[in-house]
Amino acid sequence: MGWPPYVTGLSPQTIAEQAVYFAAAEVKLYGLGPGSLRSKFSAIRWMHVRDYHPDPFKDLATLTAWLSDYAKRCPPPQPKLTAPLSLVEYLIHHLVEDSLTAAVVEAAVVLGFWFVLRSIEYLADDDGVYDPGLTVRWEDFVFRKNGEVLPLSRIHEADEMTIVVYSAKGSLHTCTRTLMANPESKTCVVAAHKKLYAAYIKLHGKAPKKSDSPYRMEDGKVLSRAQLSNALKGAAVECGISASRIASHSLRRGGASAYAAAGVPDEDIRRFGRWTSYGFKVYVTAHADMMRKGLLNPATAAPRFEMH
Repeated sequence: MGWPPYVTGLSPQTIAEQAVYFAAAEVKLYGLGPGSLRSKFSAIRWMHVRDYHPDPFKDLATLTAWLSDYAKRCPPPQPKLTAPLSLVEYLIHHLVEDSLTAAVVEAAVVLGFWFVLRSIEYLADDDGVYDPGLTVRWEDFVFRKNGEVLPLSRIHEADEMTIVVYSAKGSLHTCTRTLMANPESKTCVVAAHKKLYAAYIKLHGKAPKKSDSPYRMEDGKVLSRAQLSNALKGAAVECGISASRIASHSLRRGGASAYAAAGVPDEDIRRFGRWTSYGFKVYVTAHADMMRKGLLNPATAAPRFEMH
């Protein structure tokens, strides 16, 4: 349409008209659903804020109403399943060893699972576009041994790692999250990143740039959300799970569910995963053993119901 990429300086009516036209075109041409449309507008909003422009869609009731009406007309999406830890282990077990790409996939999978990350926080988008301003880089990692901060060259000694991530959707604020090494686990996030760093050195003969993504594969491209989702889907199909029910977001659900099964309080899971509400509990899957307590003494523990 020949419109400029920024809508700064336009009247609210013009912004609303262009936004609705854009949304309608995305639906007509590409069949985008409400969630994907909101992601598109979130990206446009982020571009404006990043480049010191005001939020173009703030208090834009016309666009909000249009998206809400469109969402009501669409059938509810089939929710993605939680990725159990066993699926993560299965995927890692079947990766081709001694390759940088395999090390990238392994490190990315366990990072997304145990740090309960959103895909935008560590992966390129489905088209392979990588935004270093949003995703973690090597310089966003801090490795320690016995509390002492290590240079990246001594990552092999680390027993703990910290990452710097954005604190919430659309937020410009950062926060840190830390996990200890777990030598007994096949999915230890610290061990996976040690392996990743060693694989990079072996292939390139030098250390990676601190400003670069840790998840850059042998072809030079950063691992995308679609590629990671496809790897998970492939493992799921081998296990008899429909590929349509698994995606990268299943890792975030899986990590939260694993912590819940381990007895981590809801408030701690919420804070660690940077959820702003307890809505995350909707897709946290309870471990079967957690329900056994209800069977120990059902005759006396069963509640008596009253009229409301």
